[in-house]
Amino acid sequence: MTTKSSTYKEKSPTASTKEVKKNVKKDEEGFTYIDGIPMVDQGQKRYCVVATAERIVRYYGLDMTQHDFAQLASSDSKNGTHIEQLMTMFKEINNKLRLKGKILFDSDIRGIIDNYNIYASKQEKPTLLQLAGAHARMISGYNLETNEIIYSDSWGKDHERKIMKMDDAWMITMGLYLFESRNRN
Repeated sequence: MTTKSSTYKEKSPTASTKEVKKNVKKDEEGFTYIDGIPMVDQGQKRYCVVATAERIVRYYGLDMTQHDFAQLASSDSKNGTHIEQLMTMFKEINNKLRLKGKILFDSDIRGIIDNYNIYASKQEKPTLLQLAGAHARMISGYNLETNEIIYSDSWGKDHERKIMKMDDAWMITMGLYLFESRNRN
């Protein structure tokens, strides 16, 4: 993977942690959330990971599109992007973006399915499993009183703010990743 083909433009210096904290708001319903996260519509492609990445870098003041990320992460419109590809890409261009990505939780669902399939294929009547797909969402807020999160899908207008119970969100979570500014000023 090469980063030379990427064309990103810095609109302004990457937002510092102090500047980002100014966007943390609390509403009348008791939700604490990050205000000002731009929306990107992934369109008909399976670009939820790279569209979410675009939203993150645009929030931090960089002009890099989902298509730039798709090229860097070897995405395709049929299969999308594996989060591992995005994390590798983020590490490669980390100095340019001045963002750090952390894996908070990553289930090895592919490994579990592969191990199961090896076992199942040795059975008389094997039942093989497959990973039917995944979807990247952005969590931008929470309410500890009601145990709910604010999340959004990169599907454009009317998908900016959705609410889900934390327990429900956890049940469908295969990975949890954090991206934050390395600018501490």
